[in-house]
Amino acid sequence: SYAENIKNNVDEITSGQVKFLNPFMAFTNEDTLSSQLIKVFGSSEFGISEAEIRDAVSEGWKELAVVRMEMQKKGEEVLKYMEETGKRGIVLAGRPYHVDPEINHGIPELITSYGIAVLTEDSVSHLHQPERPLIVMDQWMYHSRLYAAANFVKTRDDLDLIQLNSFGCGLDAVTTDQVNDILTRSGKIYTCLKIDEVNNLGAARIRIRSLISAVNSRKEQNFIDRCNLSADDFDKCSGSETASKFTKKQRQHTRSVWINIFIRFFLSDRPSDCIHHNILLTYHLPEFCDLCIFT
Repeated sequence: SYAENIKNNVDEITSGQVKFLNPFMAFTNEDTLSSQLIKVFGSSEFGISEAEIRDAVSEGWKELAVVRMEMQKKGEEVLKYMEETGKRGIVLAGRPYHVDPEINHGIPELITSYGIAVLTEDSVSHLHQPERPLIVMDQWMYHSRLYAAANFVKTRDDLDLIQLNSFGCGLDAVTTDQVNDILTRSGKIYTCLKIDEVNNLGAARIRIRSLISAVNSRKEQNFIDRCNLSADDFDKCSGSETASKFTKKQRQHTRSVWINIFIRFFLSDRPSDCIHHNILLTYHLPEFCDLCIFT
């Protein structure tokens, strides 16, 4: 854990100059948290009374609820701003420690530099519940909040999601598959930035620009989400005269196919338009399936 890493790698702690405390604190309810704090800080070493600790927990619990409500209110304000201005937004989903600039490497500021609003997953997760059953066991509060945010993102054309993932936190490894499943099944593009593998903005900038380019290409190509529609509704889903009609057979074929890079000339002569997002390419080329090279 991060606490163990700090305990074993900070010189002032390993040398005994600083006493390091890392007790387990469960936020199940006020009483559970108070009992653990009393056990740790109610000793003669600290001299804090039980009444003072319980009062502090009560006030802290109230403030926690206020902060959560303010975060949700701010999320709704940003969504309204996006609707009024026509701007896009990205839900930057991560653990609380990802707000540390030393850990996120300035990724939020990088996204806003492209004129895109940034929201946290806890600012929108209250707007939609996770659709169950999931493909993983869901027993963690952050995971549930992340899945709810992903389900909300797929309901809006002006929202996308980027997941910040630190594999130092092994519990989060299972979330990547689930969030990927939620987004791709709804026609969204899944992007995951592995913070442990990033020590500068170069790699992150490429991934973010690729996502933006893919979203813009979809818009130019009049991309229509058909992933959640039944075969009988395919002919009704088109909002554009240029959108091709999918048959049930074509849909089943294009969901599982990987298109070789040679198909790029069907889209454009400009390499910059050839974003390698397979879900984007397959949905625009059903009529060329017998001409393409598949791998």
